[in-house]
Amino acid sequence: MISSACIASAFGSCCSAPRELQLNCGRVYHRQALPPSIAGELLEALPEGAQTAGEVVQAIADVLWVARTFGRAGYCQATRHGSFRRPGRAWSYAIVSEAEKRNSHQSESEVLIAPAGFSTVVITLECLMKRLVFVAITAAIAAALLELFSSLFLFRYHSAKEAAFVPTGSSTIYLAEKALRISPFAVTPSIDNPPLYIMDSDLGFTTLPGQYRIGFTAGTKTRFFHYTVAKRGIRATSYKQTHRPHSIFLFGDSVVLGWGNNDEHSMPWLLQAKFPNYNVLNFAQTGYGITHALIQYRAMADRVTPDDLVILPYADYYLARNYGAPSWIRTLSNGLENNLGGKKRLSKAVYPVARSTKDGDLAIEYIQISCELNDGYCERPDPPQSEMIEATKASTRFLRKMNPEVVLAYLNGADGDPVVKYAREIGLRVIDIRLDQGTPEWDDFGQFDAHPGPTAQYNYFRKLSKALIEDRIIVP
Repeated sequence: MISSACIASAFGSCCSAPRELQLNCGRVYHRQALPPSIAGELLEALPEGAQTAGEVVQAIADVLWVARTFGRAGYCQATRHGSFRRPGRAWSYAIVSEAEKRNSHQSESEVLIAPAGFSTVVITLECLMKRLVFVAITAAIAAALLELFSSLFLFRYHSAKEAAFVPTGSSTIYLAEKALRISPFAVTPSIDNPPLYIMDSDLGFTTLPGQYRIGFTAGTKTRFFHYTVAKRGIRATSYKQTHRPHSIFLFGDSVVLGWGNNDEHSMPWLLQAKFPNYNVLNFAQTGYGITHALIQYRAMADRVTPDDLVILPYADYYLARNYGAPSWIRTLSNGLENNLGGKKRLSKAVYPVARSTKDGDLAIEYIQISCELNDGYCERPDPPQSEMIEATKASTRFLRKMNPEVVLAYLNGADGDPVVKYAREIGLRVIDIRLDQGTPEWDDFGQFDAHPGPTAQYNYFRKLSKALIEDRIIVP
């Protein structure tokens, strides 16, 4: 039956307890009236909680609507449990037998007494808002716990790997996107005083002199670093230009350049501080390889003295760059050089690539960087690994002929790398400065950028400078 206290509470902002109505399944409530017993108890209880006449009318309309709907729809014959809704209210019902009632330890207000079979129903009315608030609170608690465990997992995972991680946004979303192999954060580069890159007829592209602040935005956070180009294509290695009788020439890619790091944290800058009696010149550029180093060296060979030192970095991923594999040209076509130089400015830029001739000599060719302009080159499959290895060997051999004292700094690759093995065979000095990325000697910039960070740059410098001194290549 209807509880006076329950009905009274129904007229607040939200029900404090459910309101129950007992109906007989044998009757069909289709008229605009309630059974006298039900109506009488309802009206008897209304004055305690009703605030306005409108609330009284709404309460009676709710109960009447349920009575009509329940009887007309035949819920009694359809199922023993169920629910249905009226705007702003949620109703549920249960049909119980006398046997179930006797076996139940619940109170009469919770279990309906059915005299025989399944002839009576309890219908419960609750405020829909109460349920929504409960669901919302439960969902918020669950989301907070999930985020907490996701954050803890990421912390423990990167702690175990001793790897750097710069969190941005939701840990839960980050893990979900990782699991689905979706890029968690689209990293967007930006630069003050653009452009940084311009076209170069020999090298494809190079950098303009100036001081730049470069940013990488992931989610709602942006990370900046400072990049100074002292001369065209040469990154600064000190606050003031040095003038020494001897020089150290460093070529290579973004790792040697120190991309992502401030000037002072780059390996060449640290070398300049370590060896102040030398001019350390950082010719490295993003996207460059050994082919670029060969072209750069050839342009300045007449200025290199026997007491100067030429350092040529090598990593196994240079193979695709030196050859200009289609997969690498695709990457380069939408790379940083376009983003920070302007796609229109670099649309006609070409990329120098090495080819080994039938006689074993070196041939340098040029490929259009833009996939839209290179006649489908980007769509071709990459050549066999052996072909790219031979092209890199030819470049190394050619540079060895121009300067027998070149030092090969081994950045990344396997112990038995064929190019490193060949370099030793032809008499090049090889210094192994590889870092173990699973140890504290390595760091990067997390989701902002995967390039080696200040710790890794220092450890590259430490290994290189130590070998140069121990092998008496340089006297500090």
